[in-house]
Amino acid sequence: GQLGACLKSINAGTTTVFDHSHINYFPEASPTAISATVSSGIRCIYEYCPTPRVTSWSQFTLAPGLLAPWVMETLESIASKAPFGDGRVTLGFAFDQWFLPSEIIQGTFRRARAAGAKLATTHAIRNTQISMADPVEQIKALGLLHSDMVFSYANSIPAESIKAIADAGTRIGSTPSAEIQMAAGYPVCLDDDLPGAQKQSSLGTDCHSNQDASIIYEMRLALQASRAKGHEKYIDQGKAPRHALKTVEEAYNLGTIQGARALGMEDQIGSIAEGKLADLVIFDGNSPEL
Repeated sequence: GQLGACLKSINAGTTTVFDHSHINYFPEASPTAISATVSSGIRCIYEYCPTPRVTSWSQFTLAPGLLAPWVMETLESIASKAPFGDGRVTLGFAFDQWFLPSEIIQGTFRRARAAGAKLATTHAIRNTQISMADPVEQIKALGLLHSDMVFSYANSIPAESIKAIADAGTRIGSTPSAEIQMAAGYPVCLDDDLPGAQKQSSLGTDCHSNQDASIIYEMRLALQASRAKGHEKYIDQGKAPRHALKTVEEAYNLGTIQGARALGMEDQIGSIAEGKLADLVIFDGNSPEL
């Protein structure tokens, strides 16, 4: 599955991924996934994730001990061997268990950063499906809101929290197709109602088993969704816009240079420039769809 997902990304023209990996069900899972990632040839920041394990689906039950001792021990073991694949695959840390006591969360992050995890990520959604609490506010209160964090989604986050993200130099990973499908909320990446969100945003997919792996597709969908929302105010007045709202360039930047900035790799990838890595994607102009 991991190898197939990486190859699917490469086939779609995606050369670098930031992998929030929920595969961590047993100690050997993440090392095996990293091996598959290296074999694929893709560039990756592998986000090791303490994942709640389900013991029963018929009566939904989680395994006790959400942070079993092996979880952080395995992270530290992997980190001692990183990076992998001649530097192509590096290690980060993903975390979504914000319901745990503050001291456990803070201690877990200290261990992850001490081990060498370079970037952290979490899902940030404020709605009735997940929680009406503001995750950005909570993370800031814990002293964990730093520039080495990427918030996935950021749906329905208050404007003041978007500002806190910008002030901290934190980034947003927007996944339009998943968010629209799952009723997570309107994608923030091109949302004029949230000043500052676009500059902090990049694009991703969530995930390969559920959505397409194409960042080009996410660019297109984000642009179409933002234009549809922006056009509504004209339609409500019985008018039509003179120009299309938001530009192709803005959507393109979200999937290229702004993605590189989110990873702290804008000096290496995200644009064509002398000295950068040669991640050049060429689409076949003779294909039927072109």
